[in-house]
Amino acid sequence: MELRHLRYFVTVATEGTFSAAAEKLRVSQPALSKQVRDLEEEIGVSLFSRTSTGVRLTAAGREFYAQSKNTLATLDTAVQRTRAAKYEQSGTLRIGIYGAIISHVLPHVMEIYSSQYPGIDLTLHEMHHRDQYAALESGEIDVGLTAIPPGRIPPWVQHVVVAQLKFMLVMREEHRLAHQPSISLADVAEETFLCFTHLQKYKDHAERLQEIFSHFGFPTPRIKTVDDFGVLYAYLKTGQGITMVPRLSPTHVAPGMVMRPTKESAPILDLSVEALWNDEYLQTSGRNFVKVVKEAARMLG
Repeated sequence: MELRHLRYFVTVATEGTFSAAAEKLRVSQPALSKQVRDLEEEIGVSLFSRTSTGVRLTAAGREFYAQSKNTLATLDTAVQRTRAAKYEQSGTLRIGIYGAIISHVLPHVMEIYSSQYPGIDLTLHEMHHRDQYAALESGEIDVGLTAIPPGRIPPWVQHVVVAQLKFMLVMREEHRLAHQPSISLADVAEETFLCFTHLQKYKDHAERLQEIFSHFGFPTPRIKTVDDFGVLYAYLKTGQGITMVPRLSPTHVAPGMVMRPTKESAPILDLSVEALWNDEYLQTSGRNFVKVVKEAARMLG
């Protein structure tokens, strides 16, 4: 018995005549009749009662019809899932990224994902988190990874926290407060703070620092803008200012620098590394990436 016998039989039973079934199957009526007779001979029962107007299932035929439909449906499902599995193992996953913080999360996630789904090509697109929202809404990217203050993600964006970070003060080792284990913002309110310019990719730096000082009732500190990390480090090293950045890891401090927590504590000092996605557009490859991100979040937590 071959699968075509089952398909021919089910089609005849569904259509009610050999002529209609032959037309639907695009085979000749004599060939179809022969295939059904061969099937009846093989299983040893009559499946149809022939009439002048068509065919009618026998009692045995009705039982065989129900079982055959289930078998074909199961087979079709298996074929679809197999094809889907093949698709899931190939293609491109577009990821929006933002901020140096991501460099401490993304490599670990990419390593795990690529080992599990080696056929997926990961393409990275650097964009601010506000641009990521628009790209997720339009389907331009599949997943976003960004560092963002808690509570600022639009309600239609699905997300998961990968890591929680806290803003810390950074200064050179010779600074007058460097010996203290923690420092009050009141003690650095007169300092010059180094922040990246709006032309630089971390354009929210100064804005966030101003929000922090305002939250605790301090006036906006003096801000000196810099264009890149090299310039920032040079100013720090020569004592021409301090800065405030999220703590990426216990060892993430440049040579000659110290990183100190503030004595103040509030959610304004927190920063979340988040994975973002839009359920409306997320395909299987993206859902698998989110699954890996969640696993990585548990490990990082």
